[in-house]
Amino acid sequence: MSRKKILLTDDVELLRGLERTFFRRRNFHLLVAQNGLQALEMARADVPDLVFVDLAMEDLPGDACCRLLKSDPLLASIPVVIVAPDGSGETYARCYRAGCDEVIRRPIDRQHLVAVTLRILDVTSRATSRARASLRVFCGRNQDELSAGTTLTLGTGGALIVAVPLLPVNSDVFLQFVLPGTGRLIACRGRVVWVSRRMPGIQAVVPQDEMGVEFLGLTPDDKEEIRAYLEREGFDSCS
Repeated sequence: MSRKKILLTDDVELLRGLERTFFRRRNFHLLVAQNGLQALEMARADVPDLVFVDLAMEDLPGDACCRLLKSDPLLASIPVVIVAPDGSGETYARCYRAGCDEVIRRPIDRQHLVAVTLRILDVTSRATSRARASLRVFCGRNQDELSAGTTLTLGTGGALIVAVPLLPVNSDVFLQFVLPGTGRLIACRGRVVWVSRRMPGIQAVVPQDEMGVEFLGLTPDDKEEIRAYLEREGFDSCS
């Protein structure tokens, strides 16, 4: 079995979190770049299965590095995790707008880091990346209280949604939407992982109220339908 390659920037906290777990015993290989630019070079030379970048890198911020990775046809399918200095809505929005697959905030929780890494590496196909896709979606705390919204990005793992009203972080949510051209109704539970509200009168990083939702309990058939729809329609990966 080939070794899974994880590329990360030189980060003491992140390295410690990975090396002090069972990763060394699970056939993983860590590739360490000194900065963001070197991370790009290493990714092109030795295509990894997963990339960690730091949002606060001085030479090339993590979101900019992620955009470059996702805009390269040869690297676009590689899952990217951005390590963020805080958990504010603006920070999460900045990361997900860059097209990343996951955000981990500091201080890094080792158990969460391990869980995220294993979950992503179990599914490394192109379908795991979110793509820019605008669909009508209905969401709410339950099936009887649904409000209309619009997806900005969509993937088999979740969606970025413009919705009114926004729900608090960690809220359970029910979603349903129809895939155009197929008539297939996708209905599943989800969890709000971050929200970002626009500040009236201020040109903010986020121009509208948005929330990121992680899909829970999506069936394998529904995942395949979403993947096939995005490929069929030719939606681009977030960049």
